[in-house]
Amino acid sequence: MPLLQTSVGISNLTRLGIRHALDRTHSNATTRPDAVGYLEISEFSTFELRHGRVRTDEFLKEWTKQLCNSFSNGDRDCRVTVYQALDDGMYVYLQDSAGDRQTLEQTFYAAILKIEQSLNTFLKQSELPECHLRYALAFHDDFVKTHTASTTSAPFEGFQEELFQWMIQAYRAAKRQSTPIHPLEHVELLQILEQGTIRIFEQPILNLRTLDPLGHECLMRGPSFSRLEAPLTLLSIAEKAGVMLHLERMIRQRAIHNAKVDDRMKLFINISPAIISDASFRAGETLRELKKTQLRPDQIVFEITEHHAIAEYSSFLHLVSHYRSQGFQIAIDDVGAGHSGLVTLMQVKPDYVKVDMELIRDIHLDPVRQEIAKAIRQISDRFGGIVIAEGIETREELNCLHECGIEYGQGFLLGRPFPREKEGEYNEQERFAIPM
Repeated sequence: MPLLQTSVGISNLTRLGIRHALDRTHSNATTRPDAVGYLEISEFSTFELRHGRVRTDEFLKEWTKQLCNSFSNGDRDCRVTVYQALDDGMYVYLQDSAGDRQTLEQTFYAAILKIEQSLNTFLKQSELPECHLRYALAFHDDFVKTHTASTTSAPFEGFQEELFQWMIQAYRAAKRQSTPIHPLEHVELLQILEQGTIRIFEQPILNLRTLDPLGHECLMRGPSFSRLEAPLTLLSIAEKAGVMLHLERMIRQRAIHNAKVDDRMKLFINISPAIISDASFRAGETLRELKKTQLRPDQIVFEITEHHAIAEYSSFLHLVSHYRSQGFQIAIDDVGAGHSGLVTLMQVKPDYVKVDMELIRDIHLDPVRQEIAKAIRQISDRFGGIVIAEGIETREELNCLHECGIEYGQGFLLGRPFPREKEGEYNEQERFAIPM
């Protein structure tokens, strides 16, 4: 395998001076890289203020040393060039002889893991607190889908403006990490995305009087016994890493292709409004997946939580319009958990209204909760929305919901989430907790 080649530019850059890095790039780069990474030390300015210039200079020397050492592993079929940006930030250009994305990712994230471990060993010896890195990797293949960019390995003059924009993209992606991601979690996330090891569970949604199934909600879990097994943990790490669209695309594809529903049933799939503003979002992807199955667009219901709908309202409205125009249906999830739920219902008029489980919990004991549930049903009736109560766990809750006029529901009383991978190992009736 070719040796990994590393060179480090020594010029400092400001956030607005990324373009100056191209001067040093010009003297080294002969072809366009396959990926650009950006790395920086989280809370570096705080470290400098607390520990002074001398210790900061020592730390920066160690940072540069470990960066070079970690990216100079000759066992990988990948070329890497490193350029310093700011006091602590670094840009990394990666090229793989075969243009293999997985090799580029493994090179980058394995180096980050090594760098952070080595830096913290150095800091511990100096009796200083641990540090964490922010980082992001931007791929040329993703960039060209949304920009007019070179698709061949053109000479430097042919891609320098493209490279400038590309560096900004990597920089911004790293800055979007609200808190540093533990490298082990990031590596595990990459493995999940590369190997497709998410697990899809289905939970039935039933008519509360007849117990006829309306459909299933698709729920996601990470690999068993892993750091990212819990869905909220996996989604949080994916969002921080800037790969939410990639993860949601995988969930959506897996849910659609594994669905076992007849032509009258619905498939409920959770999505985030933020994905529509992702640079790699592609209109029509779900329709193309449906054409490979027997499902119709009106059988797919995209769920968006009330919290996300309010927090990202512009993206939410865009997303609703986008999917409705293609024949898909919309559900607002967790209604009743926020402060603007009823206003959102009237403005959006979703096809399905899913009442938050906290409102359902012990609803038979609380007249106020019962009145809220009735109000949600009455408002939904005005625009033809179907109300679904979530988290039903007791007969008392079920009976109370009957009295409130709620027609559909889901919860452990009606059926627990069941892994789709085990299809064929159980009778269809076994997934329902209440005998049908």
